[in-house]
Amino acid sequence: MNIEALTALVRGRITGTRKGSEDLACEHSIRVSEKLKRFGYGEEVVVAGLLHDILEDSETTMEELKELGITDRTAELVRLVTHDSTLVGSDRRLIGILGNILTKRDNDALAIKVSDVMDNLLSCATMTPDRRQNMRLMKAPLMRNISKGDVPDAMWDELNEMIRVAFQEEGVPKLEE
Repeated sequence: MNIEALTALVRGRITGTRKGSEDLACEHSIRVSEKLKRFGYGEEVVVAGLLHDILEDSETTMEELKELGITDRTAELVRLVTHDSTLVGSDRRLIGILGNILTKRDNDALAIKVSDVMDNLLSCATMTPDRRQNMRLMKAPLMRNISKGDVPDAMWDELNEMIRVAFQEEGVPKLEE
């Protein structure tokens, strides 16, 4: 797999800006993959993190990705972290993704979603207040609670600290673990 070519693909296909900010949408996917690499994940997981939004946010197909040389394992991870477009509402889509990941007991896919949520926490200040609070007070704590012991301790600790800060910023008196 040529990560440089896949990064160029992500930059070319995931267009626009992100959730009320001026940040390029493609940069989110790149940061997710970089975070996975920083926590020691191998190439298949890092590439899946890079591609985690490409099927949702572009016209790219899984067949195209396979033609570009992604492995079957990477394809499976991308499939597991891609939402079902027939489900209406972001909460339902998240529940669908998590249901698939937990049913498969795939800790690599879980780490991709944790990395995704961690990056979303960093950029959620520009979201609408309802969306921001949903990310900070529901989605992130949910990911923290289901991932303990299944992602590297350093990753979990970083997520937990991000949630603690988010709770303070939202005026929640104490983070319950």
